Amino acid sequence: MITVDYCRLMVRYNKWQNTSLMAAADTLTDRQRWENRGLFFGSIAATLNHLLWDDALWLERFAGNERPEDHLPVALDSPSDWNTFKEMRKDRDDALAAWASELTAAEVEGDVAWYPAGGTHRIE
Repeated sequence: MITVDYCRLMVRYNKWQNTSLMAAADTLTDRQRWENRGLFFGSIAATLNHLLWDDALWLERFAGNERPEDHLPVALDSPSDWNTFKEMRKDRDDALAAWASELTAAEVEGDVAWYPAGGTHRIE
């Protein structure tokens, strides 16, 4: 069973992993971060942007928005500036931590439902 403590642990783990990824990506040039490496999203930068976007989607879903894609479109090329990305990543990790700090047992026991992008069937 998922608990409040488990959610808080996962938020701390997510931040730790993001910090590790940022440190590794800091050793690359901007060109290297954007180079198409045959990854699912092409480049390291696009993959990191996807993770940033995905965390925004989950925060919206946790807030009750079943269709966050309607106002949070995927933008794998944005932000394109590395320092801006790092600031946004820190802010998103802080937002996740704030969400987790206010989480209650009743919320953990409830359902989270959403519609996948372009989907007509609700996922519960």
